[in-house]
Amino acid sequence: TGETKMRLITHICASIALFFATAVAVAQEPMRLPVDADKLSIVSNGKILATFDIEIAARHEQQAAGLMHRVDLPKDRGMLFVFEDEQERFFWMQNTPTPLDIIYADTYGEIVHVAANTTPFSTVPIPSRLPAKYAFEIHANLSSMLGVSVGDTLVHTLIKKK
Repeated sequence: TGETKMRLITHICASIALFFATAVAVAQEPMRLPVDADKLSIVSNGKILATFDIEIAARHEQQAAGLMHRVDLPKDRGMLFVFEDEQERFFWMQNTPTPLDIIYADTYGEIVHVAANTTPFSTVPIPSRLPAKYAFEIHANLSSMLGVSVGDTLVHTLIKKK
């Protein structure tokens, strides 16, 4: 009957809507990686400026998700992106509600650029300006507060020493 068909169509539409609503909710769940056993230090002229607990994004899918949708990043934690090679990098803040500093570093951990106080949810590319093998994301303005600058060094067991 017509009424049965209408109920069936309504049920199918409701099921499809529920599927998409669930998919969107799952897609917006932030990625949380385990905290690495080794801390990362930022060093300037032999002096440690700060030490952080870190999550390491080494796989492509981890790097693609990064800190998107995260609102609960502790002030003493950051995410270290480890790439296979050194080249100019571009990040953006799409789906990232927390303003960040992005610290780009070369193969030996030497900082080549600090992109300070990035704009949440922006799709504007944020370049490393020079070749980088690592990117380290921390809360916005921490770099300035700590005195981090180009030429300082990220030190961690994954980062090759000169």
